[in-house]
Amino acid sequence: MRTDVVVGTPAVADGRTTAARVGGWLPLALLVGVAYPLAPPILFAMATAPLDPVAHAAAVAVGILLVFAVPMAGAALLWSSAGKNDTGALQARGIGMLLVIAPVLRALGVGISAVTGLQGWGAAAAWVAFWAAATIGIAARSASPRPLLAPAVNRRVRRVHRTFIVLLILFVITHLAVNLTAIRDLSIYNQAAGWFRLVWRTPLAESILIVLLVTQVVTGLMLALDATIGRSSFEHLCQITAGTFIAVFLMSHTLAVAVLGRALLNRGPDFTFASGGPAGLFGSAQSTTLFPYYGLGVVAVFVHLARPVRLYVTRKAGDAHARRAAAVLAGVGLVLSVLLLRALVRPGGR
Repeated sequence: MRTDVVVGTPAVADGRTTAARVGGWLPLALLVGVAYPLAPPILFAMATAPLDPVAHAAAVAVGILLVFAVPMAGAALLWSSAGKNDTGALQARGIGMLLVIAPVLRALGVGISAVTGLQGWGAAAAWVAFWAAATIGIAARSASPRPLLAPAVNRRVRRVHRTFIVLLILFVITHLAVNLTAIRDLSIYNQAAGWFRLVWRTPLAESILIVLLVTQVVTGLMLALDATIGRSSFEHLCQITAGTFIAVFLMSHTLAVAVLGRALLNRGPDFTFASGGPAGLFGSAQSTTLFPYYGLGVVAVFVHLARPVRLYVTRKAGDAHARRAAAVLAGVGLVLSVLLLRALVRPGGR
């Protein structure tokens, strides 16, 4: 079986270089992570600023770049750590993954705060404490680049994860297709969503879906803890990071829809609820948090699938066709992400 990971490669000989790299990434991760919740409110301020059309478009573009700057910095760290296996590279890799999933972690934090009633300084302190704990955890994991799972256990977990991912991906793609109908008209979306809910909102189908979600999240996170060690390629790291993003996204989305929306607010999963209200994603500072959450969530699904698709096409048609298929898949994810964000920014404007 082909793999991009070689576990147990010795660290670099220059201990001082490794120590410098390790010492440099920790404060950076802590600072960037703690500051990230400030980015969505800045985007909201720029989107609602009373400016002329040209200046307003430029301000919104700057705000969008700002909310995606942290995930992009994380992707750069993944790129820099690819193909290496010393302690500094492993820590940069872990911090890179953490920065990429910062938007979905923030959305999950907002959902937990809404459910628990945690607000203000309490919510801020919880975020800082989580980020500090995550940073320390990355340092501890990077210091011991050995598998946590035995090879036989890893193979069984991987087999379970691959077996059920097809069903979950089919649900996600159908769900995304239904959401994209809102680009034209909300009444069309409401009709499509109604038919869709007739299928999956039955007791049996919903129970199966919840079991699938829990299974994929648990097995995916188990695999991710070991998959980040070794000489992983950038493509492999992107697949792992995208899968981690999806796992946290599923937890956040389930919390928002099933607990916050249905149990506490007694609301169905309508489109304006998903967009943070009738005013859309730019309607409030809190709803703006969902802009990178949805945007990267769609891309993550297609990036997570791109590598296995490339490996499959490689066996059937060669490397050139395989690379083209993976690039097309990632491109489709990016286009669909833009279309969905367009619908969510102005859900009541059509």
